[in-house]
Amino acid sequence: MDSLATELKNAREQKRMSLSDIADATLINVRFLEELERGNFSFLPQTYVRAFLREYASAVGLAPEAILQAYDAAGDISPATAPPAPSTPPPLAPAVSTPVPAPKPGRQINPTTALVALVVIGVLAVVVAVWNIMETDSPAAVREIPFDQIRAEHERSSASDSGAVAIVPPPAATRDTLVLTAVAMDSIWMQLTIDNAAVRNVYMKPGSKNSWRAANRFLLTLGNAGAVEFTLNKKPLGKLGKPGAVVKNVELSHATLARK
Repeated sequence: MDSLATELKNAREQKRMSLSDIADATLINVRFLEELERGNFSFLPQTYVRAFLREYASAVGLAPEAILQAYDAAGDISPATAPPAPSTPPPLAPAVSTPVPAPKPGRQINPTTALVALVVIGVLAVVVAVWNIMETDSPAAVREIPFDQIRAEHERSSASDSGAVAIVPPPAATRDTLVLTAVAMDSIWMQLTIDNAAVRNVYMKPGSKNSWRAANRFLLTLGNAGAVEFTLNKKPLGKLGKPGAVVKNVELSHATLARK
């Protein structure tokens, strides 16, 4: 794994890119990118690690499929463990770090029970860490300017230059006319923007279902895009990408319904 990590780092340095540049291009947290370059590929479930490797390779000009083949050929990876705890304890840390009560004298802990407890604590630690990272990071999608706003500004500028009065159609008097529903088949995280509101981070567990309403559009960035199916106003959209793939800035609107 060290040779794969070295190949990624060398490719980045040859491109004269910093880890922050890679993070801006891929929407992957810098701390995760650092783990990849250290050769630590067990900091998250393997579905996410493979997705991050694919995005990193594309950003530095390497062939994603070749990187994944090299990753698979390196051998089995130990189960995912939680990333290092942040300096400020996360809000849910007390629930995760509650110690298992010591057994009473003369009694022994059942090995199976102890193993299950450790697995549950480990999974909760991963979920808490990923959730807090996504809550504190500001994705690049927040900086986007809606196309309608750019067009309106351009029309106003053109009218000012020519002396003519630009006729801008009034906004549609609709409200919450779009309903987006997501059903997760596996663990999935997404960044969701409803109309022009602030971006929100969503984490869905396998088998969970969520619905949202919008007046004009939804903008989605997905991790593990093949693990969730969408419907828009009860029209099936299916999956928006392949399993393990990161799909960025997918817009769903009334135009999407017209194409279906």
